[in-house]
Amino acid sequence: MNRYAITGLGLICAVGNDVETCWKNACEGNTGIREVTGVSTEGCVSHVGAEVRCETLPSPEYDRSVRLCLKASQEALADSGLSASDLQETGVILGSCVGGAASIDHYYTGRLQGEEHREDILKMSASSIACNVAHVLGAAGETAKVGEIPVIVMADGPAGLRLSQKCFRDENGIHSLGST
Repeated sequence: MNRYAITGLGLICAVGNDVETCWKNACEGNTGIREVTGVSTEGCVSHVGAEVRCETLPSPEYDRSVRLCLKASQEALADSGLSASDLQETGVILGSCVGGAASIDHYYTGRLQGEEHREDILKMSASSIACNVAHVLGAAGETAKVGEIPVIVMADGPAGLRLSQKCFRDENGIHSLGST
């Protein structure tokens, strides 16, 4: 059996913008569900949701999905104690239910209005989140697999991030080694 270690925690969600706040609010029963303000809910049955509200997201040049992940990643990195040199041999593994939702909305809304926002296209895929996080953090790159665990794309569900310090590169990309 392979063993894996969580070296640092970082979290951003509707109940808080860091691990401590999320834990406190979850323990107190706060759901984070409230009126949605980040996107138009006109014509929708519901106008409430569990929306992340954070005014201090890093790297405004990236899609909101990447920026949310970067904020949590930076907290996890600080908590991990890994150095910048450690990251050069570290891969990023990310589970995400969708990538680039804000860019997808911006692109297709623009198309309906006769506008072309080609810059949004590369921000749309779920893999763009892990690639951009690896780039900003200075990690070796995105990893596709942990040990024998296959790559999973979740249609709807939780997202997660794992920095794997033992990885190797081949013609198919960067891959995590079996245990850390």
